[in-house]
Amino acid sequence: MSRSILALLTGTVLLSLVFRFCSSSTPEIVFIFPNNFRGTAKIRAEQPNGLKLDRTQSNVELQFPPSGVLDIQDRLPSLEWHRVSARYESGEKILIVQPDNKVSESQIALRPVGLAGEKEDWYVVGTYDDLKRAMEEKRGFKFPPEK
Repeated sequence: MSRSILALLTGTVLLSLVFRFCSSSTPEIVFIFPNNFRGTAKIRAEQPNGLKLDRTQSNVELQFPPSGVLDIQDRLPSLEWHRVSARYESGEKILIVQPDNKVSESQIALRPVGLAGEKEDWYVVGTYDDLKRAMEEKRGFKFPPEK
């Protein structure tokens, strides 16, 4: 095979990979909570009796029970590139604290608490004070009072 044909084939393969990567849509994780839920929400991954996520669609729906603890059989979906939306079962949207989204400290919103290893991801539906309490629970110590 001549170099020009090999270069053409390599270029075609690379171009198709770039096109496929750029044209694929970013998956969305949809957090669904019981109506009026407020508190800590945990996703616990690789649980044998957990929910099997449907990853064939572009959305991954996480339907939380009233306890706020959702066991899934899969890896944490949040470890992969994704977008996030959140709502109550009624369809009412929940604000999400993200860099491009201004949410006041007193507003009820989905707030990330952080990972506990690679098998647990914590969130809180609540205010900034609720977030601090959830972080204290997750880390096992209390933050000093703010001055």
